Amino acid sequence: MIFALLILAASLCWGQFPVDGTGWIITGLPAAQDSLLGPLIPSGKSPWIYGDLAEKGVADNMAPAALAETPILGTALSGTVSWTSATQTVTTTADLRTPLSGQSWVAFAWNSVDGAGSGRALCPIQSVTATTITCSENLFEPTSSGVTAYRLPPPDSHGWDFQSWTAENPTLTWNYYDVALALYRLYYRTGKTTYQTQARAYADITWQWTLDHGYRYIYPRAESMVSQFFRALDGHSERLPYLYLTVQRAIGGFGQFVTGCPYCDNREAGYALWWAALGAKTDPNPIRHAQYCSWLTTYVPYWVSAQQPDGSWGEREFALNASYVDAPKSYAAPFIFEAAPWREAINIKAMEAAYESLNDTSATGCNGPSTATAAMTSIVNAVTWANNYGRDTVSRGTFYEVNSQSQDQNTVGNPAGTVSINLNSTALTGVGTGWMSAGYCDGTHFIGIQSPNEPRTVYKIASCSSNVSATLTVAFGVFGETMNVSGSPYSIAPAASTMCNSLATYCFGNLGDRNLTRTSCGGIGWLYSVTQNVTYKLWADECISASLGGPTAGLTNADNIGSITLPCSGFACDGLVNDTVAAAGNCGTQAPPCVNGSYLYQNLGKNFGEAFGAPGIDNELAWRLLPSTGLTCDLNRDGAIDVLDVQVMINQVLGITACTNDLTMIGTCNVADVRRVVNAVLGGPCRIGP
Repeated sequence: MIFALLILAASLCWGQFPVDGTGWIITGLPAAQDSLLGPLIPSGKSPWIYGDLAEKGVADNMAPAALAETPILGTALSGTVSWTSATQTVTTTADLRTPLSGQSWVAFAWNSVDGAGSGRALCPIQSVTATTITCSENLFEPTSSGVTAYRLPPPDSHGWDFQSWTAENPTLTWNYYDVALALYRLYYRTGKTTYQTQARAYADITWQWTLDHGYRYIYPRAESMVSQFFRALDGHSERLPYLYLTVQRAIGGFGQFVTGCPYCDNREAGYALWWAALGAKTDPNPIRHAQYCSWLTTYVPYWVSAQQPDGSWGEREFALNASYVDAPKSYAAPFIFEAAPWREAINIKAMEAAYESLNDTSATGCNGPSTATAAMTSIVNAVTWANNYGRDTVSRGTFYEVNSQSQDQNTVGNPAGTVSINLNSTALTGVGTGWMSAGYCDGTHFIGIQSPNEPRTVYKIASCSSNVSATLTVAFGVFGETMNVSGSPYSIAPAASTMCNSLATYCFGNLGDRNLTRTSCGGIGWLYSVTQNVTYKLWADECISASLGGPTAGLTNADNIGSITLPCSGFACDGLVNDTVAAAGNCGTQAPPCVNGSYLYQNLGKNFGEAFGAPGIDNELAWRLLPSTGLTCDLNRDGAIDVLDVQVMINQVLGITACTNDLTMIGTCNVADVRRVVNAVLGGPCRIGP
């Protein structure tokens, strides 16, 4: 058995790329590309060998399946079409009512930078007449005429059509969370050129079909822009002006959301900020570079100011979507709203990328050191919050969300009846409601009132005297509402759990989810690489162990998703096989590497990308090899422990500078850390640890 495992581990390491003294792969790439890729170690060198075996095993099953579903054009339609950019109406020279009957989509092969007929303007069909096609959304591709229209093939035997790659507002796609980037990294980790070929194919499909050469208006999370910039530097620099258009649209449509947080979708805003940071790193055009830097200088301060006192970035979910009744952590100002640790991993990565560009004072950087300093403090606070509030110390998983008193994921949307209430009153009146009968009057339920105030607000029901008469715990208007409510629809949600096994007061569910942990490891690792504070290394190691601490043998028919298989390898491993490997081969039909319970076509690239794609868990494997500077009471490293060190510690406690010397190792800097430095100045020992 041991001999077989040694052969298996050795098979991962082709040895085609040398390593430096730290153990990092020397890619030979220009600095900008190397920065996008992040540091890597050879496959097979991770202490958690299961992660390396699983990464390769999933990729070998998933990537060929994905590329077998590369979108293609169907039958060419008669005549030609034309349209004006940013409009919905397409003019046709032929009557296309019959050939488009029953069709949901039509594609227009316009002339892009890649050549005649290479564009892919995708039109969701709203209506067709003898001379027009009306799309249900605007086409932002350039004004065009004489373009051939095409039907699109129907779903294949797996139930997927071209939208497995092109979904605008996705929950999963083949390239979700940037699988292309994961494949690029796997190429450099293994030296196997198949992965490089697949990475390029993924990126090219996304470029042509998903982004349509920078003109398609989609959600930033669908864009996978790290690999797009990498591919532009990988032989396609002509794409850079069009990637700029994508970032410009993302900033204008989503990036500015942060100015309204917590009334915002901060994940999409986070992606937009990240894309701007990528452009600043990679685009040598001085005009575009200056604009990328300007966006960072403009929006990073909004991110800093939007951060809640606990270090999270809140989202007033009910204000955004009436299907989710989320209550604040407390009804006393300043209000702290719910936040999702696994989603905020993207915001952390965005701020880290922004920091790198802002802190770079060279001609290729953005030269914003003061903004970079503020960003670093914000990053420290966010990482600390995600670890101390978002992680369950018992299950080792990450909570879906914390800080909301209510379980918004279990909202009962629009029950019978309507509600009315006056400003400064706790008396809620219903018409056609059945609150007592439904069990909403036990003091543990929350009500979201939908109109007429904007944004929508959520209150707690204290008690009811009847099915149509309730009392709230606080008077209506605490959020600054300006109008009485009369005849409004409403929604109800139960109370959240208070058994969180973390610093969080409220959490969704009783246990953290080990399937959500994988998005956070790369961001923690980056913070360790910059500060070399051993606390962050310990947190990152725990994150990887909880995510990739599976069986030493890798993916075999002994494994079941959600179960433990031993023995395992690596610090704190426990043998858990989580759903990172959902796209692996299924042992019921395939030989190893495989896992029982996999579901490739129900997951596509999502779970794989969440670990190995944009969030960058592979980078943490390299960052953790950096030597720790060690925690010491000589905070300014001048060789003496004196009053200057006390001042440094006080500044970190007050938040004037980032908390990089957490001597108590509890995740925050506080007065106890100051006492320890003072004690050392007076001649006592420099105590490190809890």
